[in-house]
Amino acid sequence: MNKRRLGKFLSLLILLFLIFQGTSVEAVRSLSGDERNRFPQATPAEERSLRGFRLLTEREGWLWIGQRLYRTDDGGNGWQEITPPRPDGFFPQAVFFLDSRRGWAVFLGRGEEGKVTYLWYTTGDGGDVWEKWQLASAEFDSTTPPGAIYLHFVDPLVGWMVVKQATSSNFSVGALFRTDDGGHTWKKLAIPIGATA
Repeated sequence: MNKRRLGKFLSLLILLFLIFQGTSVEAVRSLSGDERNRFPQATPAEERSLRGFRLLTEREGWLWIGQRLYRTDDGGNGWQEITPPRPDGFFPQAVFFLDSRRGWAVFLGRGEEGKVTYLWYTTGDGGDVWEKWQLASAEFDSTTPPGAIYLHFVDPLVGWMVVKQATSSNFSVGALFRTDDGGHTWKKLAIPIGATA
């Protein structure tokens, strides 16, 4: 790894550490003194929580911070918000990008009769345009929101989703689902515990 890449990598690690410690992104900008840093602004406490990120190539990656998604194509020097449009009261619960173009996201909210509604989003252009549909299955029909959701895809069609139910600290109950069509339909599989797939 050359010195320039190492420097950028260390800067990103410091930034992530400061975010985890509750330091605002604005404070990080003032520490860096670099006005060209176009890192996404995040001021409310709930918007500072880092929920996920992944470097896909040397220059491309995505970041999930608070309720928003961002992508970079210049090694982290600039970030573009790519959060899909969603109804009020729906929030991201799981995000996965296979590469710089293809990604998926699950949003949860309350639908009819107070039931938990799962909205599925997919993009094939890095988040510029998102396709949305509701996951319709008796398996996703509940009045209790899950404790966590995990996504993983191995190609544009085949992926897994774990829906971990909110239970006590003594139990871990979850459901494992598999898709062979990019998330349009899901088949429930057996899983011994509610853990990442």
